[in-house]
Amino acid sequence: MFLAHLQPGERQLPIAGWDGYFVTDLGRVFSYKRQGFQSSRVELELAPSPLNPIYTEQGGYRTLAVMLKQGREKRRRAIIAHLVLAAFVGPRPRGMLVLHRDDDPTNNNLSNLRYGTPSQNVQDAKRNGKRLRRETHRVTPALAQQILQCRAQGMTFDGIAALTKVSRSWICRIVAAARDAKTERP
Repeated sequence: MFLAHLQPGERQLPIAGWDGYFVTDLGRVFSYKRQGFQSSRVELELAPSPLNPIYTEQGGYRTLAVMLKQGREKRRRAIIAHLVLAAFVGPRPRGMLVLHRDDDPTNNNLSNLRYGTPSQNVQDAKRNGKRLRRETHRVTPALAQQILQCRAQGMTFDGIAALTKVSRSWICRIVAAARDAKTERP
């Protein structure tokens, strides 16, 4: 097998279920296929072709993926981090996520990847100073009170949003919750 494309110390393993495709522990993906026009045979003596990563969205976050093809029918966009862990660690356990220790979705080095729970993902984000998307709309009680005071003074939702940097939809929710709480009092 041709190995000159590997960096010193870099290891490669085959991608399960995809003949002729290999992934390295540095997060690079190679194909020993495509050796000639519409060729379907795998030539392991020939130099592999590196696959160009593409950006894709997963769970609202951008990550790197590659396109795997087998014949004319079987095609799949595969996330590189998932390929690396599946090849070098094993299949992903049920309920677990693929986590980047440094929260950089372009760093698919095996030493940066691990399987973990959603709560471990939150802990990683906090440790790395990242803010998860669901946390960007946290409204403190003091901020909610400021929003209600602005609304009582007749400010529009858009005006309040510009002042407080809180989205219009969250302002609507806060005002509606306050109105509902007021009508429930005896």
